[in-house]
Amino acid sequence: MSPLSSASEPSRPRCRRAAYAALAAAWWTVFAPPLLAAEEHLVVLSNDEVVGTLDARSEGRHVEIHYQVDNNGRGPKIAERIELDERGYPLTWTIQGSSLFGALVNESYRWQDGLSRWDSQAEKGSRPGQRPPMYIGGDASPWALGLYVRALRGTPDRTLEV
Repeated sequence: MSPLSSASEPSRPRCRRAAYAALAAAWWTVFAPPLLAAEEHLVVLSNDEVVGTLDARSEGRHVEIHYQVDNNGRGPKIAERIELDERGYPLTWTIQGSSLFGALVNESYRWQDGLSRWDSQAEKGSRPGQRPPMYIGGDASPWALGLYVRALRGTPDRTLEV
């Protein structure tokens, strides 16, 4: 024990282990492959009050997400279904429910036989390609941010074809 520490003060190795454990847990939450995660439950806070939840359930390459926020009557309420390829890129993605201010959301994406097709509030289109690009959901839940980060970490130049 150093002359500057007291008996009630935690030792530096114990604090260091706790800090490493917290960092490992944070890393796992952001960077773990979605194929390993079975269930995730997150809450949305506003002024120290729970105003929403995000629940994600993964089975193999299938992910179902339920995201809802009710902050003074405002907030999205959506359900997502995603099928991922072996790289963790979406082959299909549907987003249904209501947006932040209550507009109807009925967004879809599908990659099949070398063609990406999407339909959202913002646009509708298609594009040919050798492999599925990363789809950026217009009304996707925050869960999508982890999907994008994992995909970026898997590329040497940290860029994605979208």
